[in-house]
Amino acid sequence: MFAATVPTAAGGDTSQAALAAYVQTPFWLFHSATDPNIPVDMGARLLAGAIEAKLGEPLVRFVSDTGMQNPTAISVDSLRKAVYVRQASRLYSEVRNVPGSGNALHQAGWFAAWRHPMLTDWVFSQRKVNGVTVSVNPAVASARRTHPNRRLVFDRRAGAARILIERTGTDGRVTLHTLDGKRFVKEVSNP
Repeated sequence: MFAATVPTAAGGDTSQAALAAYVQTPFWLFHSATDPNIPVDMGARLLAGAIEAKLGEPLVRFVSDTGMQNPTAISVDSLRKAVYVRQASRLYSEVRNVPGSGNALHQAGWFAAWRHPMLTDWVFSQRKVNGVTVSVNPAVASARRTHPNRRLVFDRRAGAARILIERTGTDGRVTLHTLDGKRFVKEVSNP
């Protein structure tokens, strides 16, 4: 049903049948190294390792402090190449929340995901064609880099939570769009 998934603070079934199903859809796993609710070594790190063993190849792994600072495994530039040039379909990001650098709560992995500057481009570069996920033409993905100021935002007004895409145009104006690309017009209350 989905062209791509972004599990955050994830864990899951590591049986061979479950892993075979997981690898059918591109994913970008996110987890906080200091998650007190779902420890990373029992969650996404364990799942990523099981998927690597199943596939016989490594995932693209990006581990950094909050805000993509001090990366290990690969550099920010290598991550950009994996997303925009190689069109990687299986990625793993872990945020280390060293003292004083960020949120040590369970939500820190979510925050890292939804604030990640490449996530929106990666998600929207995936398409389903006849039930099979395919990546968008590299030229299209490359063109998307000219609009780096896209991010997902949560709208919680009127008791309904929805995810919107915030885009900053070349003229500096910020607009909101629904996930299917339609421009979202904020409700205006009558005076």
